[in-house]
Amino acid sequence: MKSKQNLKIVLPLIVITVITWSIIIYSIVDGFSYNEPIGLPPNTSFDHDNLDDEFTRKIDKPLSYKKLAIDPFKMKTYTITSPKTKKSISSNRKKKQSTSINYRIIGTIIDDNKKIVTLEDLSKNQITNLQEGEKYFNIKIISIGINDLVLIEKGERKIVEINPIN
Repeated sequence: MKSKQNLKIVLPLIVITVITWSIIIYSIVDGFSYNEPIGLPPNTSFDHDNLDDEFTRKIDKPLSYKKLAIDPFKMKTYTITSPKTKKSISSNRKKKQSTSINYRIIGTIIDDNKKIVTLEDLSKNQITNLQEGEKYFNIKIISIGINDLVLIEKGERKIVEINPIN
Protein backbone atom coordinates (compact mmCIF):
# COMPACT_ATOMS: atom_id res chain seq x y z
CA MET A 1 0.00 0.00 0.00
CA LYS A 2 2.75 2.42 0.97
CA SER A 3 4.79 1.61 -2.11
CA LYS A 4 1.87 2.64 -4.36
CA GLN A 5 1.52 5.95 -2.53
CA ASN A 6 5.25 6.56 -2.77
CA LEU A 7 5.16 5.68 -6.47
CA LYS A 8 2.40 8.27 -7.05
CA ILE A 9 4.64 10.95 -5.55
CA VAL A 10 7.97 9.84 -7.04
CA LEU A 11 6.90 9.33 -10.67
CA PRO A 12 5.81 12.94 -11.32
CA LEU A 13 8.98 14.18 -9.64
CA ILE A 14 11.13 11.98 -11.89
CA VAL A 15 9.28 13.20 -15.00
CA ILE A 16 9.66 16.85 -13.99
CA THR A 17 13.38 16.32 -13.26
CA VAL A 18 14.02 14.64 -16.62
CA ILE A 19 12.15 17.38 -18.52
CA THR A 20 14.01 20.15 -16.66
CA TRP A 21 17.43 18.62 -17.31
CA SER A 22 16.63 18.02 -20.98
CA ILE A 23 15.65 21.68 -21.40
CA ILE A 24 18.88 22.78 -19.71
CA ILE A 25 21.05 20.45 -21.83
CA TYR A 26 19.25 21.47 -25.03
CA SER A 27 19.76 25.17 -24.32
CA ILE A 28 23.48 24.61 -23.64
CA VAL A 29 24.01 22.53 -26.79
CA ASP A 30 21.96 24.95 -28.89
CA GLY A 31 23.98 27.88 -27.56
CA PHE A 32 27.25 26.31 -28.78
CA SER A 33 25.99 25.06 -32.13
CA TYR A 34 27.25 26.91 -35.18
CA ASN A 35 24.77 25.51 -37.66
CA GLU A 36 23.40 28.88 -38.64
CA PRO A 37 25.38 30.38 -41.52
CA ILE A 38 26.65 33.91 -41.14
CA GLY A 39 25.08 35.84 -43.95
CA LEU A 40 25.45 39.28 -45.37
CA PRO A 41 22.59 41.68 -45.13
CA PRO A 42 20.61 41.93 -48.37
CA ASN A 43 21.62 44.47 -51.04
CA THR A 44 25.24 44.72 -50.01
CA SER A 45 28.21 44.00 -52.15
CA PHE A 46 31.30 42.33 -50.81
CA ASP A 47 34.69 43.45 -52.09
CA HIS A 48 37.31 40.71 -51.72
CA ASP A 49 40.18 42.97 -52.82
CA ASN A 50 39.45 45.47 -50.04
CA LEU A 51 39.50 42.63 -47.50
CA ASP A 52 42.90 41.39 -48.73
CA ASP A 53 44.40 44.89 -48.51
CA GLU A 54 43.12 45.35 -44.97
CA PHE A 55 44.46 41.94 -43.95
CA THR A 56 47.95 42.64 -45.34
CA ARG A 57 48.02 46.04 -43.59
CA LYS A 58 47.33 44.34 -40.27
CA ILE A 59 50.07 41.77 -40.84
CA ASP A 60 52.67 44.43 -41.69
CA LYS A 61 52.20 46.19 -38.33
CA PRO A 62 54.48 44.92 -35.57
CA LEU A 63 52.86 43.63 -32.42
CA SER A 64 52.78 46.04 -29.53
CA TYR A 65 51.80 45.55 -25.92
CA LYS A 66 50.12 48.10 -23.74
CA LYS A 67 50.89 48.18 -20.05
CA LEU A 68 47.73 48.37 -17.96
CA ALA A 69 47.45 50.59 -14.93
CA ILE A 70 46.01 47.76 -12.84
CA ASP A 71 46.28 44.00 -12.96
CA PRO A 72 42.98 42.74 -14.43
CA PHE A 73 43.30 39.41 -12.63
CA LYS A 74 43.38 40.96 -9.17
CA MET A 75 40.37 42.62 -7.66
CA LYS A 76 42.23 45.06 -5.43
CA THR A 77 44.11 48.08 -6.67
CA TYR A 78 47.29 49.00 -4.91
CA THR A 79 48.63 52.49 -4.51
CA ILE A 80 52.24 53.12 -3.69
CA THR A 81 52.75 55.68 -0.96
CA SER A 82 55.90 57.03 0.56
CA PRO A 83 56.80 55.65 3.99
CA LYS A 84 55.85 57.76 6.95
CA THR A 85 58.66 59.41 8.84
CA LYS A 86 58.81 59.34 12.60
CA LYS A 87 58.36 62.64 14.35
CA SER A 88 61.09 63.66 16.71
CA ILE A 89 60.14 63.78 20.36
CA SER A 90 60.65 67.23 21.74
CA SER A 91 61.53 67.86 25.34
CA ASN A 92 59.03 70.72 25.46
CA ARG A 93 56.10 68.35 25.14
CA LYS A 94 53.85 68.29 28.16
CA LYS A 95 53.63 65.04 30.05
CA LYS A 96 50.27 63.35 30.07
CA GLN A 97 48.52 64.06 33.32
CA SER A 98 46.80 61.20 35.03
CA THR A 99 43.14 61.87 35.49
CA SER A 100 41.86 61.52 39.00
CA ILE A 101 38.56 59.73 39.27
CA ASN A 102 35.80 59.90 41.78
CA TYR A 103 35.09 56.34 42.88
CA ARG A 104 33.38 54.28 45.53
CA ILE A 105 34.04 50.70 46.65
CA ILE A 106 30.73 48.85 46.58
CA GLY A 107 31.89 45.50 47.91
CA THR A 108 33.98 42.39 47.48
CA ILE A 109 33.29 38.88 46.28
CA ILE A 110 35.56 36.25 47.76
CA ASP A 111 35.35 32.74 46.35
CA ASP A 112 37.65 29.72 46.64
CA ASN A 113 39.39 30.61 43.38
CA LYS A 114 38.88 34.36 42.90
CA LYS A 115 38.81 37.55 44.89
CA ILE A 116 36.96 40.39 43.17
CA VAL A 117 36.33 43.96 44.29
CA THR A 118 33.45 45.96 42.80
CA LEU A 119 34.33 49.59 42.14
CA GLU A 120 31.87 52.27 40.99
CA ASP A 121 33.30 55.10 38.91
CA LEU A 122 31.08 58.05 39.84
CA SER A 123 32.49 60.32 37.13
CA LYS A 124 31.52 57.90 34.32
CA ASN A 125 28.60 56.19 36.09
CA GLN A 126 29.93 52.71 35.44
CA ILE A 127 30.69 49.72 37.64
CA THR A 128 33.94 47.77 37.24
CA ASN A 129 35.00 44.44 38.73
CA LEU A 130 38.73 44.15 39.48
CA GLN A 131 40.85 41.24 40.68
CA GLU A 132 44.06 41.39 42.69
CA GLY A 133 46.87 42.99 40.67
CA GLU A 134 44.57 44.72 38.16
CA LYS A 135 44.72 48.44 37.51
CA TYR A 136 41.92 50.91 36.81
CA PHE A 137 43.24 54.35 35.79
CA ASN A 138 45.47 55.35 38.72
CA ILE A 139 44.11 52.74 41.18
CA LYS A 140 45.89 49.38 41.53
CA ILE A 141 44.42 46.60 43.67
CA ILE A 142 47.14 44.95 45.80
CA SER A 143 45.19 42.51 47.97
CA ILE A 144 41.59 41.73 48.81
CA GLY A 145 40.76 40.39 52.25
CA ILE A 146 37.58 39.63 54.15
CA ASN A 147 37.74 42.78 56.28
CA ASP A 148 40.07 45.05 54.31
CA LEU A 149 41.21 46.04 50.85
CA VAL A 150 44.74 47.23 50.07
CA LEU A 151 45.17 49.48 47.04
CA ILE A 152 47.61 52.01 45.65
CA GLU A 153 46.17 55.32 44.44
CA LYS A 154 48.52 57.90 42.87
CA GLY A 155 51.52 56.21 44.48
CA GLU A 156 49.99 56.17 47.98
CA ARG A 157 49.16 52.89 49.66
CA LYS A 158 45.67 52.89 51.19
CA ILE A 159 43.91 50.33 53.34
CA VAL A 160 40.12 50.42 53.06
CA GLU A 161 38.11 48.66 55.76
CA ILE A 162 35.15 46.61 54.61
CA ASN A 163 32.24 45.84 56.89
CA PRO A 164 31.02 42.32 56.08
CA ILE A 165 27.28 41.69 55.89
CA ASN A 166 26.15 38.94 58.25
